[in-house]
Amino acid sequence: MGYGHSSGDASAAPQTIERALKLLKAPPPWRRQLEPVYEGLAAIKGPSDWPAPDSEIEDLIFAASALIFVEPTQSERARQALRRTLGAKRVEYLLALLVFIRAAHFWTAVHPGLEIEDDVRELMSTHKELASLLLQDPDPGYR
Repeated sequence: MGYGHSSGDASAAPQTIERALKLLKAPPPWRRQLEPVYEGLAAIKGPSDWPAPDSEIEDLIFAASALIFVEPTQSERARQALRRTLGAKRVEYLLALLVFIRAAHFWTAVHPGLEIEDDVRELMSTHKELASLLLQDPDPGYR
């Protein structure tokens, strides 16, 4: 989404607003049944390549990844399921990405004076629903 190249990669297709809204509205893993997530990942004859966008496999990987991100010390089953599904190398890349995102979250928490960049502010001004989802606490009942 936005301007420039997704992930700094000129060959990466940007995400649509609709896909971002769908992802932001998806229930977090602690608000859904996890057994179907684990069963779905176990059914994949891995290691698998990265899944197609909007596929069921992508949803399962997002759910397991979100669980690892939020509850890293209580997510051994999710880590093992992803390791079987993606293979050791890809899961380590995924975990490194989660570490980077966690560090970025920490950085913004300890620097409350950071301002939203102009291009993101412009994007949110033209897409009110996106702005609302990005700026609200996604799950105020969870802590």
